[in-house]
Amino acid sequence: MKLPTIAILATILYLNLVKGQQKSYIVTNDKLENIEGEEESLILFDVQMVKRERFINGTLTLLEDFDDDQFEFMVEMFTSPNSDGNYQRMAFGVPKVRWCEGLHKFYAKFIQPSMVLGENTNFPYVDEEEGLCPLPKGEYWIKEILLDTEPWPTQFPRGLLKLVITAYKNDLVVGGAIVILKIEDRPT
Repeated sequence: MKLPTIAILATILYLNLVKGQQKSYIVTNDKLENIEGEEESLILFDVQMVKRERFINGTLTLLEDFDDDQFEFMVEMFTSPNSDGNYQRMAFGVPKVRWCEGLHKFYAKFIQPSMVLGENTNFPYVDEEEGLCPLPKGEYWIKEILLDTEPWPTQFPRGLLKLVITAYKNDLVVGGAIVILKIEDRPT
């Protein structure tokens, strides 16, 4: 074999091994709490963790169509390395972004892989190329959701991870959620 052929085969083998590489951590749903709006709440989470696996079950209710003209959201991330509730802000998150743009860029990539329309949710499918706008008002159910971490970074700090997801309408908080996840080493 010539050198370029060997290099191509070695690259393909390497990419297949890295792509198939198992994450060094596991994620367990710990808690999800609703955030109330400043004047009114237009997005409501009514969920609980169920069974030994800590599945997310419940509903998400939107009381208006969420569009890019009036609505935005942001995600702040905090870590508690000792799992003691002493959180430190992480350097990354999602800065305030228009609603539909954020669904398109972040939800479709990091959360949607866990959601199968008609199987474990009736939440509309968000196309990664075209998005979905507006997100129609209504009640969306979620059933036995475990987070698919395949698209997540390969490394994550261990301990508790707190995500504060805040929804805005014309710069006023209209609801959101606080999500707490437990990040642990994968058993060997």
